Amino acid sequence: MDWRHLQNRYSREIKTRIFRIVLTFTGTAFALAALVNALNKRPAVNIWLPLVAACFHALPFLSRFFLSHSRYTRLIQAAWTRRLYMAGLAWVYLPLAWLTSPGSHSAMPFYALAFIVIMVCLALDPRDYLFPLSSLAITLLLVLYEPLRPLQFAPYAAPGERSLDLALHFLVATSIIVVALHMINRYFSHENRRIYTLSITDPHTGLYNRRYFYEVLSHYSPRSFCLVLMDLNNFKRINDTWGHPAGDSVLLSFSRILQSSCRREDLAIRYGGDEFILLLHDTTLTQARTLERRIRRDFRELEERYSREELSIAFGYATHLEGSIEEVIQKADEHLYKRKPKKESQEAGRT
Repeated sequence: MDWRHLQNRYSREIKTRIFRIVLTFTGTAFALAALVNALNKRPAVNIWLPLVAACFHALPFLSRFFLSHSRYTRLIQAAWTRRLYMAGLAWVYLPLAWLTSPGSHSAMPFYALAFIVIMVCLALDPRDYLFPLSSLAITLLLVLYEPLRPLQFAPYAAPGERSLDLALHFLVATSIIVVALHMINRYFSHENRRIYTLSITDPHTGLYNRRYFYEVLSHYSPRSFCLVLMDLNNFKRINDTWGHPAGDSVLLSFSRILQSSCRREDLAIRYGGDEFILLLHDTTLTQARTLERRIRRDFRELEERYSREELSIAFGYATHLEGSIEEVIQKADEHLYKRKPKKESQEAGRT
């Protein structure tokens, strides 16, 4: 299997979502820029140019009505779509808007900066950085070009008009950056939580895994706790006789029993294979044994279903009084071993 290909595909999916965010908010910002220019009674070219740009931003979303879902998805995910968009910003819109406005005396430097930030966010591989770098180079060339053709960049008629225009466009340009980066940061925060949840969760049962168990223990300092170690006796017989799907079903059913038996502050962990742990906060051995009776009662249906395989649960207990966490786990394991059925204990000892 090509793991690098899978990693690249995941990166493309992230950039595709960012691309959708950018299209939404940048298109809205172009429409607002056209409105601001109209309110400030700027020349017609300063109105229709951002308006045309806003329409181009809307095209990918409008294509949903003309393309099938799969074709639309491929269009948005395609690297050439994203690169064509960045080329349009850097090589077409930026110089056209600069040359048809008062240039550096207007809000164009603000938009040039916003475009560079957007293109850096959209870059997926080193070749994509050509677009923000070329945008930076074009901006510098346009600034140097202005003194050569001063009459082309007509200043504003009055200082107050320039101040108002700069203030409004600065608000629009910074809104592009702030809103887009906020949405991107929000998306990455969501992805980080999702990936972290996957890393600490057993994929089959939905319980916490061993990694999270030890992570919690490294910061765990309640006044008292009880650790319950559980093992499904003769579970291997289920897999051998009925097949692994039946064994998976048993594990999933037992996990749901543990989840329904726990309080919010307790932890249910799949420790590995057919071993499970309950970490019970501020719980005595007496209370833990009451919980054991409830779990055994809920598990009775599975025991009866697989009575020929002699499926059952073994419990082992230890509390915070047993010493370090390693000693607590060892004590619970020893207690569990003593409570296993004799035949099961002998088989475990031979292995």
